[in-house]
Amino acid sequence: MSAGTPRVDACIEAVSMRFPSLTSTTYFQEVHQYITPLARQMEREVADLLEAKQVICAWSPDANIESTWASSCGELWSFIDGDPKENRVSFCHHCGKRVELKGGA
Repeated sequence: MSAGTPRVDACIEAVSMRFPSLTSTTYFQEVHQYITPLARQMEREVADLLEAKQVICAWSPDANIESTWASSCGELWSFIDGDPKENRVSFCHHCGKRVELKGGA
């Protein structure tokens, strides 16, 4: 068994308990060999998704252009009427991250 994969080990052991006729050591090691890389990849993808969900794009009023907001991802957004909050902006139109307003609204 490889160290650092307790979730994988727990899943394999749960399957082994449910299907005791398949619990030979050779079978366990073979299953572990194939499942471990897949499980690690899935955990990386889940971690990336959670990180992306937590990251915000900060928007602040542009000092030079009226009714315009500068985003932390480098874009400028102008509103004919109101501000991002009044226009119900929840996600950045450029990077897709959740918008957090910094001053002005």
